[in-house]
Amino acid sequence: MGSDTDTTDSDYYSSDYETDEDYQTKNKFKLVLCHHYHDTLHGKPKDTAVLSHYLVIETFKRFDIAQMRKMSDFYNAKYKEQPASKLKHRIVRNYPAITASNCYVKPEIAQCIELPTLECVCIKKTFWLRLVQRAWKRVFKERLKIIAKQANPRIISQRGVKHQTNPVLPGIRGMLKRSD
Repeated sequence: MGSDTDTTDSDYYSSDYETDEDYQTKNKFKLVLCHHYHDTLHGKPKDTAVLSHYLVIETFKRFDIAQMRKMSDFYNAKYKEQPASKLKHRIVRNYPAITASNCYVKPEIAQCIELPTLECVCIKKTFWLRLVQRAWKRVFKERLKIIAKQANPRIISQRGVKHQTNPVLPGIRGMLKRSD
């Protein structure tokens, strides 16, 4: 008991209302749970800038998928309990459809910004990871096509006779540029 390896719930996440110095780290990206600010659900905003941002629900200090899933499920269930008439948003037109998803509130990598009114909002950065994953899948599929083509016995024999080198496989560099 009381050893350095013991962990508590507060080690895994910190509330967005927490003001301890541990919350302000040098890394500008944090693992968070966030959702759109909604004045009907959250009350009238002190600053109108919060209306177009994602409101930070929780920030996590450690990656604990079980804790994140538990909290995500809780918040998603709360949104499903809300009547659709209450979920009309000023900015987001299809807000009820978005919140109906089981994965509306999910762990995201985000840049957190504390507004002068002490509300913590964020800019999601996970979107870029998804773009890179999609691009890499496309590049990988192209690599597999080239490798399969080069494994053809006729191509192998021609390569030996003509002293050809192996083709250059597409890689990380330039994979986000669309050539089609």
